[in-house]
This record gives sequence, structure tokens and C-alpha cells, in this order.
Amino acid sequence: EDQHRMSISMKNHLEEEIQQLKNQLMAATNGQQSRTDETDPAELDMDDNIEEVLLSNNPDMIAEEFRSLAKKVSTQKTHNAELLARILKLQGNIQVCCRIRPMSIGESQKGLHEVAQSLSETEVGCFDERTQSWKSYAFDKVWGPETKQPDVFRDVEPMVLSVIDGYNSCIFAYGQTGSGKTYTMEGDKENGRYGISQRTIQKIFGMLQDRAKEHQEK
Repeated sequence: EDQHRMSISMKNHLEEEIQQLKNQLMAATNGQQSRTDETDPAELDMDDNIEEVLLSNNPDMIAEEFRSLAKKVSTQKTHNAELLARILKLQGNIQVCCRIRPMSIGESQKGLHEVAQSLSETEVGCFDERTQSWKSYAFDKVWGPETKQPDVFRDVEPMVLSVIDGYNSCIFAYGQTGSGKTYTMEGDKENGRYGISQRTIQKIFGMLQDRAKEHQEK
């Protein structure tokens, strides 16, 4: 049953990848037309109003519009914080995630094969050499070899934001030597591929500066 389920999962995973490639090809073929997004009429009206206020050169109107926008931003931030609290409550206090690194050039040249594959966003397939069979394991989140540093941080960002609101949070990487722990946490600064630690520090201090400005304006 496990082998059959693994085969189905791998087949579904490959079909999803093929569909994604087809969608990317279609988007590239359609060109600019496929990249055009529909704009909300309300957003267009808001942009027009802001443009009119700026062109009026009226200090009172500009100040009033600025206060209105600041109030909307504050309301949105409060709403986002509430949604974040709900997400963390649903996910649970402890989350276990898995990141699969791509094979190195040396490993490929040696003719080695992948022994771990991302079957879905929450399932990993691992090849057991002893039994010569595939086994699957479930996680709260799975990042495949193609996952970029910003994508990883985007998934753990809610925990980072919770620190600003006074919650305790800890993120650490565990694995054998060469599995990619340092790259995930520290990243590659020379190429701008910052890891979770650097992005967390930038995010926290950026939010603290924003909140300090809000209090000064009040």
C-alpha cells in the first residue's frame, strides 16, 4: 500500500510540475497580454483622488489626505495582526518543516540519485536503501529543491511578526553536515541570497522603525 501510495503521490507531483511548466509557457507566449492584471475600480478612483490632491498644491487638502491614508494603513495593519494571530493559533505552537536541497554538481557527476522528493507542500518521499522502497513523511511545510530564500522566509514570516507583538518565537535548523542548514539560516550574502536570520533582523527593525514613526506622528 505504501509503495502504491508513493507512486500515486509522485505521479501527481510530476503532473503538477508539468502543468506549471505549461502555464509558464503559455504566459510567455501570450506576452504582455497575459501579464496584464485587472485593476480594482476602487483603487483607480483612489489613485485619481490622490493625484488630484497633489496637483491642487493645497497644503490643507494634502495634509487631510495624508491623515486619511495613515488611518487606512493603521486599520489594515491591525486587521493583518488579527489574521496573523488566527493563523498561528491554527498552525499550533510547534511546527516542523522540511527543506530539500538540490543535488550538487559533484553529486551529479558521480552519478548519484535523489533520495528525497517533495510530493506536496506537506509530504516528503524518502528512499530507504535497506528495503529498496520509498516511504513518505508528513510535515507542517515542505520546501522542494526549487524553493528560493524569499519563499522560505515568506512561510516563516508570521512567527517573526509575532515577536513584535510580544510573543516568544524560535526558529532553528537541524540536519546532518552538508544538508543546507547554514544556507537556510545565514544564506549567501555575496549573491544577496540572505537566509532567515538576516531577513528576520531586517524585518523586525524595519517594523520597529515604522511603529516609532506612527507614535511620533500621533
